[in-house]
Amino acid sequence: MFDNIFLRTDIKGPKDEIPRRLYVRIDAIEPDHIVYDAVSAQFFDGLPPIAGIAGWAEYSSKVPIFLLVLPSPIHSSLVQLFENAQASLPWLEVVISRGGDAQLFFNLFAEPLPVTMDDWQVVPPSLARRLNAAVDLSGSASSSAQIQSVVDGITGKIEWVGIYDVGQGNANGLCDMFERPLAYYDLGGGVAANRSTFPAAMGDFCYGVSPPVILSHWDHDHWSSGPRYKGAQGLVWIVPIQRLGATHATFAAGLLAARKLLVWPSGLSSITSGQMTIVKCTGAAKSRNHSGLAMSVRGPGGEPPILLTGDARYSAVPPARHGSFTSIVAPHHGADMKSRLVPTGTSQAGARVAYSFGQGNTYGHPATVTEQDHHGSGWPHGSRGGSPPIERTTCNRTSSGLGHIGLGWRRNPMLPGHTCGSLTCTVGLRQT
Repeated sequence: MFDNIFLRTDIKGPKDEIPRRLYVRIDAIEPDHIVYDAVSAQFFDGLPPIAGIAGWAEYSSKVPIFLLVLPSPIHSSLVQLFENAQASLPWLEVVISRGGDAQLFFNLFAEPLPVTMDDWQVVPPSLARRLNAAVDLSGSASSSAQIQSVVDGITGKIEWVGIYDVGQGNANGLCDMFERPLAYYDLGGGVAANRSTFPAAMGDFCYGVSPPVILSHWDHDHWSSGPRYKGAQGLVWIVPIQRLGATHATFAAGLLAARKLLVWPSGLSSITSGQMTIVKCTGAAKSRNHSGLAMSVRGPGGEPPILLTGDARYSAVPPARHGSFTSIVAPHHGADMKSRLVPTGTSQAGARVAYSFGQGNTYGHPATVTEQDHHGSGWPHGSRGGSPPIERTTCNRTSSGLGHIGLGWRRNPMLPGHTCGSLTCTVGLRQT
């Protein structure tokens, strides 16, 4: 199911051959580069019409898929094309050759190849429709009852929220008193240009109680531990409907084929069960970061919730606009969210603001302005002179080589230690 070269962790050396032509769509725009999700044009041209990821699954093990990273100052015209697009982002055909200032990742976890983009053009509408149809999630949408059933099946009392050290990425666990995850919110980690930030000491995640995964959105660093670990592929994943490229669709197709994929229906705004509430973010569809799923987790005694945002700015998360929270996880690894809205700190027992990022990441996270915004909104930061400081970062690693953060609802809580019986999982919390 997950044996595509792009998703395998045992691929070390570069591919001998690269495709001359690629069909690509913008995956992310960063200050100094653009990331494109890509599929071999020659391979795709040879396929019959495909209707959604159920059809894509038939070819997902062998389809040549890539990430193409281009320096954005050189290709500002492509950035403008993205900015002018509405909900439906344009597909491009690009021509590449070996050597140059661009990078072609043929594997999420391996070194890229240097390439040059020699030419590009917008694909014809008929081809764009074929490409959109092949990677479309909407035809696999689940019912509200299916989603509710899985969430209702999460039993046990949530005593801790684990913010796991996965380098430049995000993975959170809703844990019981033994630090066993009853559910995960994201299961990602550092990949591609930030692959070196993933901690060498990380063995595996914990699957002791078969926790489902709620995916915030479809950025690679939020789902990449799915293909990284075999055990994660056996979990049920609840995912939002968003625009996908070929790399995302390939992972989704593997989950669908294994009957482990539940797709959040477009008309469902929220679901509550026990201590958890999952909400659909309200950002524009074109913005993957702000249109996925967020989560709040109330304390075991009814204490104000802990807020998990993924990469969504607070203004796109309905409860964040007016709610009161014990702790929050800063959006997008502490990036500048271009919005100054931050929930007001309330000095609850155990209050923290957590940052999940990898030291030395290529984005410069966390941003100074983000730390300032949180500090100014009542979340005291030691980096800004706050006392006592309540910010925590996953890259603050202990002697174990891991910096997993435990968020709770008690003042000065004692970590109980992880107990599940597995000899391979390394999700024991390290700091509070």
